[in-house]
This record gives sequence, C-alpha cells and structure tokens, in this order.
Amino acid sequence: MFVHDAYQDWKEHKKLCKILKNGSECATTKAEETSSTVDKVEYTSKPDEPAQEVLDEWSSNFEGAKRLEIELGNQFQKFGNGFSSWWSDMSLNEKMRLLLDVTNETIPLSEPSREEVAAMLRAEVRHKSSALFDYNIESLCGLDESEGKLLEEMKEWAHNAEKKDEENIRISTALYREGVFPNIFAGKLARGELNDASAAYYDIGRKIHSLCLFAKLFDEYSMQIRRLPPINPMERLNGCNRCRRSCQGESSKQCQVCKVYWFCSQGCMLAASHVTCPYDGAQESKAIFQ
Repeated sequence: MFVHDAYQDWKEHKKLCKILKNGSECATTKAEETSSTVDKVEYTSKPDEPAQEVLDEWSSNFEGAKRLEIELGNQFQKFGNGFSSWWSDMSLNEKMRLLLDVTNETIPLSEPSREEVAAMLRAEVRHKSSALFDYNIESLCGLDESEGKLLEEMKEWAHNAEKKDEENIRISTALYREGVFPNIFAGKLARGELNDASAAYYDIGRKIHSLCLFAKLFDEYSMQIRRLPPINPMERLNGCNRCRRSCQGESSKQCQVCKVYWFCSQGCMLAASHVTCPYDGAQESKAIFQ
C-alpha cells in the first residue's frame, strides 16, 4: 500500500535530511510542545521587504479560499489515490478520532437541526463554520456500514470546484431566505456571485471551513504516511498573519519557534510585533468548527 508514493517521497526525504543542520533529528517529526528553555528567535528587517497593506475581510476570505482550492486540487492530483486508500482502510473509530483530533474536538457528532443552526449563527459570538452544518462525524465518517461522504466531498472540490461553489450558493441563499441564516449585514450588497452580503458571508464561510478541513487532513497524511512535512500546510495557505495576503512567495517567513505563524515578508513579521515569538515552542494548528 502506498508503495509508489512512498518511493518518490523517500528520495525527497533523503535529500531533505542531508541538508538539515542537525543530522540527529528528522525534519518530519510532528510538532509537539517543547520546554520553556527553547530560545526565542528574533528577526531583523530588510529595506526591500516592506509591510503590506492589510486586506479587507472580503478580499482576504476570497483569496484565502482560492489558495485552499488550488492546493487541494494539486494534492489530490498527486496523492489522491494514496490518501483515499489511507482513509478507506481506517476503522470507523480511527476516522472519528482523526477528525476529532484535527478539529480539536469541535466538529459536531451529528447534524444539528435548523433551529440549532439558526441559534448558533445568532449567538453573540458567531462562527461561520456553523453554516457548514452538513459536515459532522456522522456524515463524513459514515455510520451503520455507510461509507460517509468525506472522500466524495474532497474529490468534488478537487475536480469540480465550480459545481461545489454553485451548490454552496444554492444552500446559502435558500437558508438565508428561510431565515435559518440570519441577516447580519442589513441587506448590504456584496461582490461576486451573490448580491446580498449576508448570503455571501455564509457561502464563503462554508467553502473556507470545508477546504481548511481537507488541507489539515492532507497535512496529516503527509506527516503520517509520506513522512514529509507539508510544503503548504493549512496555516500557510490561510495567509499572512498580519496582512492576510499570500505566503506563497519566496519572501514568505514561517516563525521557526511556534511553526504556525506565517508572514508574507519580514516587513509584515516586524509590523505584527513578531520580532520575538510569544510561544516557547512548536504549536499545532487545528481546523476549528465552532
């Protein structure tokens, strides 16, 4: 199982290990909490790396969703067969445990009622992920010998994102008109396919949270099966921690202490007051459903 993927990855893995400064540890070790004795890294600015203008929320959401969509397509094209086999060979308990782990146990166990969805989205502290009510342990893993829809959803987003976009628009528009998704922008207009800002808010929220979950699952596959750290982990795809722009360029920086903060440049890293990392060691990001 995974012989083809493993052979290709092992060649990359050997090259990676050779360039490590400390040959005693492998770069594929999963991030763990380290002791408070870890030295905090400080960074210096470069005159050719100014801080970027911060993107507005709409632009940030749409650009972030596009990065996640493109990366999923690339990952599924390269490693989709291996990932599918890995997931299919898991027991139900293993699938459940994996989804609970990557979401920090925030993904619902079953689908909430429409009334529950409406209440969550009307709460004082609302989360866009509540609009993704159809993603839960029961629906993604499958119960009573059903397969679950996780692989089907991933394949659809990887191979036919336009169709999934249209589906999300239909769901968001219908439930907004029914009053399940509340009007939070008082009828303001939005850019893109949807004219109403509230419907667009739920549409993009559904897309981002589904794609973040898939990105995190591919991160786990890369670490557990391919034994390689992902080049574009979920936290990098989410964009610069300060300006929310892309971190795909050569000037992008990952904090070498916490490992979860990414910046498009040292200019943004300094502007975000990340000269000294507030953490004492590597942290783990999660695809939060709340």
